[in-house]
Amino acid sequence: MNKPNDGVVFTRDWVVELMLDCCGYSAANNLAEKFIIEPSYGRGAFLIPIVKK
Repeated sequence: MNKPNDGVVFTRDWVVELMLDCCGYSAANNLAEKFIIEPSYGRGAFLIPIVKK
């Protein structure tokens, strides 16, 4: 029996990377001068790539 996902949709890694690139959040910029609000709820789809950059 399949368990319902209750409408939960996890953000794909490529979507996170695209969104960060589109807003200029890349290692080529001085990230110490940037502010970012981590919008995810769940597995930290945004938090982990943000910290890695």
